[in-house]
Amino acid sequence: DRQASTAVITHTQLNARQLLAAICSEFELEVPPEATNLQLADRLQEYLLDQFARDRFVVVLLDEGQNLPDESFEALRMLGNLEADDAKLLQVCILGQPELRERFRKEGMRQLDQRLFRRFHLPALNQQQTGEYIQRRLAVAGCVCADLFTPDARARVFAGSGGIPRVINQICDNALLAAYAQGRDTVEAAIVDQVLEQEGLTHPDGIAQV
Repeated sequence: DRQASTAVITHTQLNARQLLAAICSEFELEVPPEATNLQLADRLQEYLLDQFARDRFVVVLLDEGQNLPDESFEALRMLGNLEADDAKLLQVCILGQPELRERFRKEGMRQLDQRLFRRFHLPALNQQQTGEYIQRRLAVAGCVCADLFTPDARARVFAGSGGIPRVINQICDNALLAAYAQGRDTVEAAIVDQVLEQEGLTHPDGIAQV
């Protein structure tokens, strides 16, 4: 949104100071290299107040949140406490793998957990959605062939991935490479089976498993 300033943090194995510095960098804020946590937080607060005066939203998108140390979550909680005229100055969206929910259930995370406004869990895709996801990814990449992956191949991708998007991507990428190496114009079920076996996603009986 044009009315929003957004910081996207994708590398989350950061301590508190590194996280604050990364957020400042995303917002293109000038801070001394030796700035302390307090100085970084103060600079961010100045920025947030300035954006609030301009009637702009400020959002931090934090990916792979399950990797963030507890001290960094605490720094986020403190930033989330910043308010002006009873309005929140900063919105934080934390994305992560299922283990992120377990992190929030720990006793030491109780105060942050109580401040979570909304929670959403995305389930794995079903077989039909997996096929549609594959076709959509191919279309975005510029593929005009509707049957690059045969129906049986798409079914095998679903069986091997369990409908988890990042595993679907992994299987399909390797299947496309295998098809290219074999001079094939389409990805058939046999090629996907080869990839599943190489990736350790099959049982000895040949049934694909996650």
